[in-house]
Order: sequence, then C-alpha cells, then structure tokens
Amino acid sequence: MLYLHRIGVIGWLPGLFNDIWVPPAVCDEPQEGGSRGHDVPDIGRQAWLHVVNPRATPSEWLALDLGPGELAAMALAIENPAPVILLDDLLARRTARAAGLSAWGTLKVLLEARAQGITNEIAPLVARLDEAGLWLTDEVRRRILALAGEPESSWTTGLLAPLSPRRGAAPANRPLSCYPRVAATFPAVTMRLSAPM
Repeated sequence: MLYLHRIGVIGWLPGLFNDIWVPPAVCDEPQEGGSRGHDVPDIGRQAWLHVVNPRATPSEWLALDLGPGELAAMALAIENPAPVILLDDLLARRTARAAGLSAWGTLKVLLEARAQGITNEIAPLVARLDEAGLWLTDEVRRRILALAGEPESSWTTGLLAPLSPRRGAAPANRPLSCYPRVAATFPAVTMRLSAPM
C-alpha cells in the first residue's frame, strides 16, 4: 500500500477488490513512519478498509524475519476464504504462497488495474516507483510494461535509464529470478477480488 499511496493510486484498491481488510498491526506501522516524517498512507482514514484482528498466527512463521504487519495479514488471509494478500516483501510473498495464499505485489495491482480499465497506461506509474522507494531492475520494468501491452514507444522518457547503484541493491550478475518484484518491506493487506481473474 505504501507505494500505491506514494504514486497516487491507493484509491484504486476498492475498484479491484470487494473487501479490503487490514489487521491492527498494519495500521500501526504507517503511523510510526508518519511520526518520523515519512510519506505514508493514513490507513485509518480510508473508509473502504476494514480493520480485523486475526485469531492466531501460525507459530512456525514467528521464527521468520517478517514484520508484525506481514505476519498478522497472512494469518488473517489464512482464516478467510479466497483472499488475495498484498505483500511487497519477497520473503513474506514466498511464505504466503507456501501457505497456499495468492500474494500480489504493487506491480500486480498496477497490471490488474490496467487490465480492468481503471487506467489506460501504467508506464508513468512504473517510472515513478523508483522515486517512491521501490527499486526495480530495467528488465523487470520492461517485462511489466510488456505484460501491460504498452509498446516501448509509449514508455516515458527516462523510464529505462540506467539505475544508480543503491545501498543493498542486488549485484548485477544475479539472475532475474533472484530479484523480488518489489524490494522493500511494508505491511500487508488482505483483500477479496471484486471480479474473477
């Protein structure tokens, strides 16, 4: 949700999902960031979000290097039928998928918004993700925009400009499959699809 907020499209979620649930732990994390001056969504002000406590967190997840928001959201998703969980952390997505959950990242939300006609193009949004704090390789950018059916000629100038090295960035010789779709951690959200995919 952080990156969707920062690129100005968090309001698309109700158009993609019938119900959007967040555990209290997810609501707390942005408040901490906001108090430190970070640009974070005010989750409590979103009328379309429902704050719901999970009944329990699977004990085997507690040993993983996951935040309380990810743990609580995955627990909530397991307790409810047919959810999609929004996770921007690779370990959290892998854990969710291993538990049989459908895990989406920010890029999947953008692709689905494009597919459902909520937006006509995602190239300008993908271009803004790096500025929003979401590091993507040029190859991931190309693949996402190709999946969206956006021809290279329509891509924003500078979209595929060389990336400057970042602290903690993956080495250039790693295969693409080693890169997370998104390279930062933020709380998870549990949602139900509004239309079959």
